[in-house]
Amino acid sequence: MSRRTMQTSLEILSEKTQAKARINTSNNITPLGVEEFLEATVNVISFRKLKNDRALKIYKNTIVNLTSSNEADDIVQLYQDVYQGNYPYTEMLDLDYLEEKLKHPDITSLYAYRSKKHHNRIVGCGAVICDKESRTGYLRGLMLHPNYRDEIDIKKSVLKTLISGYNRFYDHIDKYYTETRTAHSKAQYLMELIGCRPCAIFPNKDIFEGKNIRETDCLDVVYTDRALYKYRNSYPILLPCFEELYRYFAERYGFEDAIFAEPRIGKYDFFSGKFMDIITKIFCNISVNRKECRYNRIKYKIQTESGSKIEFTVTETVKSAEKTIVNVNCIEDLAALLIKVDDIMKEDDIEYFECYIPATNPEIQSVFLQSGFSVFGYVPAWISDSGRQLNDCIIFGKYNTPLEMGRLRLTYEGNQLLNLLKPFLKK
Repeated sequence: MSRRTMQTSLEILSEKTQAKARINTSNNITPLGVEEFLEATVNVISFRKLKNDRALKIYKNTIVNLTSSNEADDIVQLYQDVYQGNYPYTEMLDLDYLEEKLKHPDITSLYAYRSKKHHNRIVGCGAVICDKESRTGYLRGLMLHPNYRDEIDIKKSVLKTLISGYNRFYDHIDKYYTETRTAHSKAQYLMELIGCRPCAIFPNKDIFEGKNIRETDCLDVVYTDRALYKYRNSYPILLPCFEELYRYFAERYGFEDAIFAEPRIGKYDFFSGKFMDIITKIFCNISVNRKECRYNRIKYKIQTESGSKIEFTVTETVKSAEKTIVNVNCIEDLAALLIKVDDIMKEDDIEYFECYIPATNPEIQSVFLQSGFSVFGYVPAWISDSGRQLNDCIIFGKYNTPLEMGRLRLTYEGNQLLNLLKPFLKK
């Protein structure tokens, strides 16, 4: 992307909106969005001041470049070493899988962090994965071997990864996301450094450091200007109870007000009277299909007689359900399907469930809340319904292991978001 193109895209925002959007973190202005990040990091050295000679030495010792398919075994070993054999997403431990992915850097760009001192050995990595169909990028696998943390400049590594990744995929990707650990806040600060901002908290979604220790993730998202100010549906329709949550993001990004409305049938209890009779009949005829897949995953498809369905994928190593697709004909079908989801979670010992729902229908939002689902977050400009238009989403979900607030290590922004979500987190 040329500098001229970058400047043109920045004109989408007024000077007032840009000033409003930038966030001051620890007295440092951090970029908000892909274009601001690239503008600020034309030169990595100029982006931040190195404190002393030792910092400069570490900086010079660090090499960042793309890996090749013949280095897949080094990456697998790195995952094993960093997570001590406990990494739950086992495709990244499969040499054949990784070799095939690395043959296509236009889809998967995996950057190696190398130490000059140790003959350019790979001691860390970070991946930028491109889904051109949904125009969404995924930042994953950011890690550094613990034995080399005093020898590698992790900030330089992350900055160079994203400078290259954002430029490489600029014409194909509108937004990037990553799920950041909350056992410590360092990774979250690094995400803010590259323009990512917290949009959701995923209570006890993962397991990284032992079979019985669950860990909460933070969903961080960074957008291009075109995603937020050209293709986004500017008028989400939300229940009034979501007003404070929405205004938090509206202030961050300079959005106009949403439409706040009660369900068209009013504040009706979907699980009593005639509605419950209808839901019970639908529920009794729901079919459930389970399909075992590679890498310890099970795909579920639950469907009503009328064809309404919910599909999701469970990763068995962490007992978490994600990649949920909801397609329903009526709210009664949805209510019945959500009861079935709850039953399946109990029967199959599923610990966690998440679902992204477009912020366009208060009736659907009300059914999720009345079904006992928590609200994990709000993601602007996320799902495309037709063409390039992007709808905001509310992330609904369930979790079984109680959330221990004292174990969370969040940035200032992460804590702000958590406080807004607390009223919606069901115990």
